[in-house]
Amino acid sequence: MLTSFIAKNSRLALFDEYGIVDPDTHWVVSHATNPMPGDASLLKKHNMYMSSAPSSAMQMVMGHPTALYHPTEDFFSHASVGADSHAICGSSLASELRILLQDARAQFNDSLVESWKSPAKLNRSVEDAFNLATIKGARALGMAAQIGQLKVGMAADIVVYDGTTPALYGGAQTNPVTAIVMLSSPADVELVLVDGIIRKENGRLKDVQTAQGDRKWREGVNETLAWADISAKLIEKSKVMKDRIRSVDENQMRKNVMQFLNVDPSVVVE
Repeated sequence: MLTSFIAKNSRLALFDEYGIVDPDTHWVVSHATNPMPGDASLLKKHNMYMSSAPSSAMQMVMGHPTALYHPTEDFFSHASVGADSHAICGSSLASELRILLQDARAQFNDSLVESWKSPAKLNRSVEDAFNLATIKGARALGMAAQIGQLKVGMAADIVVYDGTTPALYGGAQTNPVTAIVMLSSPADVELVLVDGIIRKENGRLKDVQTAQGDRKWREGVNETLAWADISAKLIEKSKVMKDRIRSVDENQMRKNVMQFLNVDPSVVVE
């Protein structure tokens, strides 16, 4: 189940009080910004996880992401990271990790800066960030026995980076985890396997074989889809959506969205 707590009162406390959390299900709390005291302990109590989406949280006025740092609550043991909608931010997990890590370090350093001091070492490691997107993400979904590690018996979900690209050369040979978290982009990905099936090879997306019964959704395209086919369809659909948006009352749409998100209009400022 997916929820979020960015309100003044802790929803986790209400879930706990009313016994809403089912111990046989896996709950993933989105964002988890602006937590109330005790929220981290409640996550651990119910073995719930949070998924931080740094770009959208920081852009959409939700406050600082908390997966790696919060001044009073420690979420790391039950944290993971994800990317929000590609409509508002990038979809690269490596980029999200980089933003998350640097923001955590900046927050940690703020009090030191104010007193003209400097830390002896960086707060939080690249390994901490890397684990959020791998094994800790698998744990959050209750799938740690199937995914999240390179291990015999696990699903073959593997991303291979080219360590000789201009972005990674030098760093990849010294510390590959640091290179991925701090330097990489999707352009550096050489190979992607999903459950043992190659989806990207030699830096290019592979054609996709559609499943039987999908034809009615594809409007006459071939059984095998290349990225050029998919992107053309997406661009075509985006034009349709833009035309529809032009016909919408923007002010009314804004009111409806604020009502849906339970936003008090009085707190919105120009």
